[in-house]
Amino acid sequence: KACLGMFWVPNPGPQTEAYFSPADILYYGGAAGGGKSELICGTALNDHSSSRIFRTHFKDVDGVGGLAERLVSILRDAGLETSRPSPHVYRLPGLPAKPGVPARSFRKLEFGAFTNDTEAEDYRGRAADFIAFDEVQQFLQHLVRFILGWNRTTIKGQRRRAILAGNPPTQPEEMWIIDEFAPWV
Repeated sequence: KACLGMFWVPNPGPQTEAYFSPADILYYGGAAGGGKSELICGTALNDHSSSRIFRTHFKDVDGVGGLAERLVSILRDAGLETSRPSPHVYRLPGLPAKPGVPARSFRKLEFGAFTNDTEAEDYRGRAADFIAFDEVQQFLQHLVRFILGWNRTTIKGQRRRAILAGNPPTQPEEMWIIDEFAPWV
C-alpha cells in the first residue's frame, strides 16, 4: 500500500528502509550489487522536482552499465517516456498532487561529474531538492559539503533530501566517509 502510485518500488529490506528514511542526508553503503544506484535513480523519479546526481566522471554516467542506462531502464519498466534537452539532463514526467505538494507537469534530473574544486564550482548556486552522490567515497569531503549547500527548493511541501551512496573505502583518502557517518553506524 505504501508503494501505490510509485514509478519505481524499492526492494524489501535495506533499500526500502533507506527509501522511506526521514533523514535529510542519508548514507547508503555496502558491497557492489546492493541497489545503491537504483535507489538514487528511483528516489529522483518518484519524489523530486529537481534532481542532481553526481559521479566523479561522466563515463560512469554515460558508459555501459552507467547511471543514465539504469535511469532509462527504470523509465522503460514503468512505461514512461522522457526527453533529453541536453546530454546530461532528463525531462521527466510530472507527478500528481500529494497532500501539501502541488502537481508538477514535468521535472528535471541532471547528471553531473567533477573531481576538483574548479569543476565543482560549475554547480554553485544551482539548487536541487534532491542531490545524490553515487560512489560518494571517491569525492573529496569538502566538495560534497559544498554541493550539499545547494540542496534546497522554493516549492511549498517539496521534500529536500540527499543520498550519499558508496561502497566500502579502498583508499586512505576515501576514509572520510566512515568518519562522517560513524556516529550513526
